[in-house]
Amino acid sequence: MLTLFSRHGLFDVTVSAKGDIDVDYQPPREDVGICLGEAFRRALGDMRGSGATSRGGADDRGAGGGDGGRSRHAPHLVYKLPLGNEKVGTFDVELVEEFLRAFSQASGTCVH
Repeated sequence: MLTLFSRHGLFDVTVSAKGDIDVDYQPPREDVGICLGEAFRRALGDMRGSGATSRGGADDRGAGGGDGGRSRHAPHLVYKLPLGNEKVGTFDVELVEEFLRAFSQASGTCVH
């Protein structure tokens, strides 16, 4: 998932994480989402000139107006994938939503 995310996002990413994966994969997946989200927030800065807050598709509820270019709306995830509790190898697909929610909150973005 991260390989495709970075390839289509045109950025490089290397992840090294530790955790009690013998018990549960949830904490490391959420932590990676938080760390990646924080990196995105730093990389985007105030988002001036990015078009991220002025394009209709990115945030069509309004933007600009003295907020330094950043959207006035809170981070938000819209997740409508009926993946259930299946596995792809050892990957619990039900954790995709937790990863994306952590990324959205840490990056300060709306993810659809």
